[in-house]
Amino acid sequence: MSRGGICDRLHRWGFRYTRPTYTLKRANPQKQKEFQQEMELIKKTCPTTWS
Repeated sequence: MSRGGICDRLHRWGFRYTRPTYTLKRANPQKQKEFQQEMELIKKTCPTTWS
């Protein structure tokens, strides 16, 4: 599938591309790492229904 076709399909599903507007100076790197690990676990265990 072409990049444009994928972009069109994602827009039809309601997804939009956005960029972060700022970064937090006092962000906690440890909490961020824990969150990323938790998200990876969720992605691995969540059943997908893509067709």
